[in-house]
Amino acid sequence: MSTRLIVALASVAAAVGITVFGGQPAAAVPVAIPAAPAYAAPVIHGSSLDSYPWEPAKKVTVWHDPSSATFRIALQKKSGTGWKTVASKALGQRGKTTLGYKMAKEGTVQLRIAATEGGKTLSASPAQKVTWQRSRSVVNHRYSNYTKPFAEADGKVAAGDQARHGLYVWTGRSARTGALQMRKNGQWVTVQKLAWKKKSSGIPPLVIAKTPKTKSNVSRKYRIVVNASAYEKGWTSKTGTVRHENPRSYTGYRKLSYDYMKKYCPNQIITVKKGGSESTAHSGSLRIEMAPGYQGSQHKAIALHECAHIITFRLYGNDLEAMDRRLNKIFKTNNGVEMVADCMAYRMGADRNAAVNWYTQDCKGARGTAARDILAGRKP
Repeated sequence: MSTRLIVALASVAAAVGITVFGGQPAAAVPVAIPAAPAYAAPVIHGSSLDSYPWEPAKKVTVWHDPSSATFRIALQKKSGTGWKTVASKALGQRGKTTLGYKMAKEGTVQLRIAATEGGKTLSASPAQKVTWQRSRSVVNHRYSNYTKPFAEADGKVAAGDQARHGLYVWTGRSARTGALQMRKNGQWVTVQKLAWKKKSSGIPPLVIAKTPKTKSNVSRKYRIVVNASAYEKGWTSKTGTVRHENPRSYTGYRKLSYDYMKKYCPNQIITVKKGGSESTAHSGSLRIEMAPGYQGSQHKAIALHECAHIITFRLYGNDLEAMDRRLNKIFKTNNGVEMVADCMAYRMGADRNAAVNWYTQDCKGARGTAARDILAGRKP
């Protein structure tokens, strides 16, 4: 981690016999040391800046000959037209002295190494520019195709439920904090505090932001912020808009669809397609799209089939590949997730004789057990 630049102090020979090297970053080279005066001033052989630009704390190591306790090694910062000592130490007994300086704000300052005695600077190295500049925060969305908070909810979440959005934040240098914020009365208000633990290797930590639960129908804007650290800049997401809907306030066709499934899917977002005959349950947003025009037992059967999908998706979470593998094995097909939804729908009260193109009506043995387990909240 050591970046090194060696600078000869040409004016020293005539002063007190000190040769100083300082700065960043080049390789050390042998330098002739001028003869020291009779009172044995310290001879400085070199120095290195052992810090990165994104670190506010700067560490300087100075190599020198051991000398009288009356001499000190100082780190000085340019202040106006003069120099201010920001760190000072007596010479280390083993020929090495370490000095530190923490920059108060981002930017560039000029530093130099000096030999002092009694508060007086005897000689100093040429000035070197030292920079503190935070690096960019490395943030990734859990699903790369959803770059706005809660976009995976397709803009809707049921009252009493919570939309979720995950962020990976690299924490190789330090732990990070942040917040989920909601727009309220023209201001951003924190509704959830977030924290990512320090992790130096592997996949960065994932934290899930969740919308507050509501009871009413309301649209809200959200954003996620990652606070700046000593080493990285802050980060703010795009703004996402979420419609909180209470399914109990549905009317018409949506209300009828909800009434059929509410015993098993009590907080279910339902939308109605503009046409077609195929309904859809979405694993990401957990939203059901009902095709229009269903009636009677057909409507109930399809509503329960789609509700069964939602129950299954909730149970398996993000591990949908494991869901497919397990259900395909049980049903001995490549469409196990559809067949188990049929078996679950029958258990929930769907009419097998309804005008529906069922995937299966064979729900005996392990098939029936799988349907029963999922309805009970257990993975088969």
